[in-house]
Order: sequence, then C-alpha cells, then structure tokens
Amino acid sequence: MIRQVSTPQCAATLRDSRVEFFGSGGIHGPIKSSYLARFDPRQRLPDLTHSTNLGTGTQQPPLPPQTYLQDDCPQSDAYHIYVLDKMPPQHLTLIRHAQGFHNLCEANHQLRDPRLTELGEQQCRELATKIPNITSFDLIVASPIKRTIYTALYTFAALFKQRPDLRIIALPDLQETSALPCDTGSDIPDLIEEFKDHPVDFSLLFDGWNEKTTAPYAPVPGLILARAKRAREWLAKREEKEVAVVTHGGFLHFFTGDWTDHSIFTGTGWANCEYRVYSLDTSTPAKTADAALVETSESRLRRKGHEIPLTEAEQRNLADAATSNWITNGFLKAKLPPTNGATEGGDLERVVSQEGAKQVSAQA
Repeated sequence: MIRQVSTPQCAATLRDSRVEFFGSGGIHGPIKSSYLARFDPRQRLPDLTHSTNLGTGTQQPPLPPQTYLQDDCPQSDAYHIYVLDKMPPQHLTLIRHAQGFHNLCEANHQLRDPRLTELGEQQCRELATKIPNITSFDLIVASPIKRTIYTALYTFAALFKQRPDLRIIALPDLQETSALPCDTGSDIPDLIEEFKDHPVDFSLLFDGWNEKTTAPYAPVPGLILARAKRAREWLAKREEKEVAVVTHGGFLHFFTGDWTDHSIFTGTGWANCEYRVYSLDTSTPAKTADAALVETSESRLRRKGHEIPLTEAEQRNLADAATSNWITNGFLKAKLPPTNGATEGGDLERVVSQEGAKQVSAQA
C-alpha cells in the first residue's frame, strides 16, 4: 500500500515503513527513520512508474526503485520520496488445535488448560504431512493455551529443526472464547517453566491475560469480535509471507466470519487439527479497514468440493443462531456482569459479518 505522509509543517517522519528514495539526477540513498522528508503535501502521490518531483510535479525518466530500511539519511534536499506500508502476508494457514483431554468428555471441561492426548499428538504429525510446503512458513503464531502451543510444536517440528531461530509467538487475543477452566490459560511463570526448552515467545503476554471475567477477554460476543479484529490487524502488519495461526474452534468463527457448520462439533465447525487457508480481503474499503479474511478458493474446494461460499446474509443468520445457542448453554454471556453496581456492556444484538464492523453487543 502506498501512502504520502505529511505533517502541518510539510514534513514526514519515516517509521516502520519501507521507503523508496529517488535523489536528484538519479541519486538514491537510504533514509533514517528519524529523518524529516520535506515535500509539498498538496501534490498527489505520483505514479510509481516514474520518478516525480513532489515539489513541482514534473516527471523525469523512470529510476530503478530501491528499498531502504531506516539506516543512514540523504544529504540533499532535492529528492523524491515514496512511503510504502509493510506488505501483508500472502497466506494465513489457520489451524484448530489437536485433540486435548477436554475433548474426551464434558466433565473434562473442568480441567485447567489441558494438554494434548496421545491421539492429539498423532494428529499433529499427520497434519504435518498434509500441509503443502510446510517448511516454507516464516511466522508461527499461537494462542497461549497449552494445547495450541503443543499443536504448533508437533506440527512444525521439522521447520523448527530447519530454522532454529524461529519462535512460536504466543498472542493472547487468539485464546478461546469461553471462561471454562479448559479455556482458561495458565499463569505466565508456569508457561515459561513448561516451555523453557521449546521455541516459544511469551513476550506479548501480560498479567491478567488469562482473566476471563472482565474485559478484554470475558466471553461476551462483542469483546470476542473486538479481539478477533485486533488479532487480524496485528497479522496484517506483519511482513512475513507464509503465516500459520494455531487457535481454537469457537474463536475461529469470530476470527474468520465464517459460521458454516458451526454445530457439527462441540462449539465449532472445525475438526481437531483441521486447517484452512485464508488471505486478507481487500475487495472493499470496509473489508480492508476491518482486516477481514477470505478463504482461498483452493482451500474451499479441498474441504467442501465447491468454491461457492455463503452470502453475508446467510452468515449473519448462522452467527445469530450460534451465539444465541452458546449463550443459552452457558459458553458465552450476553453482557458483562455488574461491577460496583453498574453494568458493563450491553444487551446482545446481532453478530454480523466483518463488513461494516458492526458488533454483536454494546461494547464494555
């Protein structure tokens, strides 16, 4: 995505962006992140097929672009500059965790942060043979719940052996939706101790990340939609091209906006260790702003036998039915409980598709 950045002083501070710099006479040089690039913000951003003086709007012969990463700075004020936002991932491979002990029976829902069963470990090894080019992934992200971390470790074992520098990034916004013990994560010191010999990065966790009775992680649909969007936005800002996300069956419906077959399994339409491939949906400004996802046609064809997804109206109806059922059964709550005599949150309204970013309830 290309953008022209400016301040009221007709200057731009370049941070966290790839920069293309064209100097006068075809000279180009790197840019410091702290360097203020002066140009006339009234000029429209030029066509990248030409080198254009942003001050005068005059076009010069095309110059070969060069990408710079915030080192050094040009010494001349006569230059032309384009700021390119980081390119988002090409593919997001979404994976539901393998079988955990809580999946064996309803009574096991009372187990706190359960691990994988032996069958679950085997499911991971089988999944590793099904995902094409599994060693091509350059980012692995997982919910900080133990079963999702172990699913990532077992599934991508060959990749971690090949890439000893690679780490699983534990992202708290990816945790499961309910406040049941099985969906409540462990404290940070316990996780660090258990995975101290494994390539897992817990730096994004914070005290209270596993608190499920209050915002932001209470099991209220509006809060879940909000953190699903935060997670998508976080992923959209990454520069890695092939990304794997290991998370949970219930959360995946909120995360993708796809509610098809939501009741096939307990609280989800995703099988244990199922994977689907998505990309960011930029078909409309609203979808782009929402960091919405769209499943690739190849992924849909592989699992459904056809490429035709449900309409947004059909997805809204399914979302309404699913969330209402989960609230009735106690997995979700329509609103947050009262705090100090005041009610946080609002009445349940509707779960809608990511288009328009309307949320299921009044936010806390």
